[in-house]
Amino acid sequence: MLDEQIAAHGQSIFVKERHDGSGQNLAARAFVRGYKVAELVGGLSQGDSLVVLSPTTVSAWIGGIKTSHFVEIAGVTRSVKSIETVRMNDVVVRVNVQVR
Repeated sequence: MLDEQIAAHGQSIFVKERHDGSGQNLAARAFVRGYKVAELVGGLSQGDSLVVLSPTTVSAWIGGIKTSHFVEIAGVTRSVKSIETVRMNDVVVRVNVQVR
């Protein structure tokens, strides 16, 4: 279900192994949104974004997405700061990625 929603309503992104685009790159779709002011606590900063990926997309990335990788959104390359794997009943249902 998440795959269909992201396909219909998400936006195109690129997950990149290196900032310059060399190495492994993956074209994908994701939900992208900024954080609300009330959410800006801990390691979040104004200008950070939440990228929601489906586990299907993440499984296409050999070795998994890491905090050393980058995400290009609307032509701007941003660094991956944190990755949260969301599970329900021991099944991965979503991957939340914080980018800066």
